[in-house]
Amino acid sequence: IKVKKESLPNGIPKCGSDAMRFALLNYVSENKDINFDLNIPISFRNFCTKIWNSYKLVRMTLPEDYMPSYTEDQLLSYSQADLWILSELHKAIQKVNEAFEGYKFGTVTELISSFWFKKFCDFYLEYSKTVDKNDAQALARTHNVLFYVLETFLRLLHPTMPFLSEELYQKLPNFNGKTESIMLANYPVHNPAFVQPQFAAFKNVNTIIKTVRQLSGVVKLPPKSNPTVHLLVREPDAE
Repeated sequence: IKVKKESLPNGIPKCGSDAMRFALLNYVSENKDINFDLNIPISFRNFCTKIWNSYKLVRMTLPEDYMPSYTEDQLLSYSQADLWILSELHKAIQKVNEAFEGYKFGTVTELISSFWFKKFCDFYLEYSKTVDKNDAQALARTHNVLFYVLETFLRLLHPTMPFLSEELYQKLPNFNGKTESIMLANYPVHNPAFVQPQFAAFKNVNTIIKTVRQLSGVVKLPPKSNPTVHLLVREPDAE
């Protein structure tokens, strides 16, 4: 006990059952021994907060009377940015299912957190803010993609974070196929139609955005600055 008091002078910080569950799953690997780091569940507590805040942002973006009315076939006719995030989502779904089948729970947590942080929040959620509010069709498509990704992601997340995913699922607007509990909803299965090489080509735009963000940090540009960016295309057939 004395050793524990020395190593944890402030005790064990609260992190929540979902964050702890996610952290323990993250530790599951081929190694039998676990050197448990309390910073890990704390980091996943922050991940829970990130999911909650991004959910609120999506709900604020959607109209109050929003009712999903689309099919997956209709989603396939959307813009390159839309198709890119949908492709990334379905690739994540495929890999998560494969990891579950192989009992690679650590891989599951990495795939889920990577998609939400790096693909959805860092790019598409920010991109959605730039859609022309006067273009009703583009705005409606963005709303549909935001909802589709959010609702699908909550079902993908549920086995690893049952309480948070259930809470947010219940807060979703009613839609055709919504179940009484997320536990009764079908677990996501990837649709090969969304995983096409041409959809992945949009990652070049994502790379450019990341590079510009890094450069703005290096030169310490003000947050609301709007600098002109020049791109040098070296490949003659590049678009």
